[in-house]
Amino acid sequence: MRRVLQFLEWKANWWMDQGNLRQGVSVELHEGCTAYAAKQAGIMLSLATSFAQDWTPLLEGHGMETVLWPEKFRVDAQVSAHPCQVLEVDVEDDFDDDLFF
Repeated sequence: MRRVLQFLEWKANWWMDQGNLRQGVSVELHEGCTAYAAKQAGIMLSLATSFAQDWTPLLEGHGMETVLWPEKFRVDAQVSAHPCQVLEVDVEDDFDDDLFF
């Protein structure tokens, strides 16, 4: 379970890097790519947080510790702002994903 959380955090960071890869495109397309990447990164972090919240009571109920999980995903920890959350944007879901990547 720790590895799943670490993978989702890695994937969120990977998505953030993808937003700036296209060079020589219009400002609008660049903003769209960046917004799409930020949205995907936010989804990865939301999944990780949701999984941690669901798994923590189960693990603790069986006497297992969640100490090895990244601090930001521990239910008892104060979640700090992640760079992906700062860039979160409201993008409608009714667009064609193939337009950006």
